[in-house]
Amino acid sequence: INRVRRAVNFYWKQNLDNLSSSVPLTRSQYRTEVDIVLNGRGQLESIKVTDGSGNDPVDLCVVDAFRIAGPFPNPPAQLVSRDGRVYLPEFDFTVQVSNARLQYQGIDPRAGVQFPGIIKSPR
Repeated sequence: INRVRRAVNFYWKQNLDNLSSSVPLTRSQYRTEVDIVLNGRGQLESIKVTDGSGNDPVDLCVVDAFRIAGPFPNPPAQLVSRDGRVYLPEFDFTVQVSNARLQYQGIDPRAGVQFPGIIKSPR
């Protein structure tokens, strides 16, 4: 389970970092909970958002991270159920949003900057 979490967290963070700036993040925290089913070879069979954050693009970051991170090889035998599937316990992902990420409402002082790639700051 920890191997799955580490792999998914990497891609989840990448997906969040690449969210469009047009996605409104107006709350300080977003939490997404998912149920995961893998087949016996560790391939993603199904993913279901059981408790959404209220922001579909944020929830989609989690779903896409599972799809990108898989397959998850060598699931331990004790996790494989009789039907040959692996039912992972509920995974939850929480995003803490700083004020810097909130939608800017004013005049952008960078408007007209010749090299916009230089001013892109990491989140």
